Formats: sequence, C-alpha cells, structure tokens
Amino acid sequence: MTARELADRFGVSRRTVVRMVGEERAAYEGRSRQRRDQIVELHRQGRVCQTSGSVP
Repeated sequence: MTARELADRFGVSRRTVVRMVGEERAAYEGRSRQRRDQIVELHRQGRVCQTSGSVP
C-alpha cells in the first residue's frame, strides 16, 4: 500500500504517513554503518556480500 493510499484511508496527509512510518536518521545511520562494516569484513575474508549472490 502506498503512502498516498494510507493517507487517504486515514484522513491525513501523505507527508504525515511518511514521517510516521519513516526510520529515525540515527537508527538508519547505525544500521547502515553496521551493514557496511559487515561487507568490509566479508571482503577482507575473500567473501562477498550475501545479497550479491556471487561466491568466489
């Protein structure tokens, strides 16, 4: 369901839906940093990220 559809359904603006569902910046940055660190470690081990689907 899109933000517009939710907004229409609940009688609020699309921006309100986006803001309420959105992730806080600090949480996003922490999760992003953790994912990046994991990828770097996998590369150091000669492996690749699981999401790429390729294996050396």
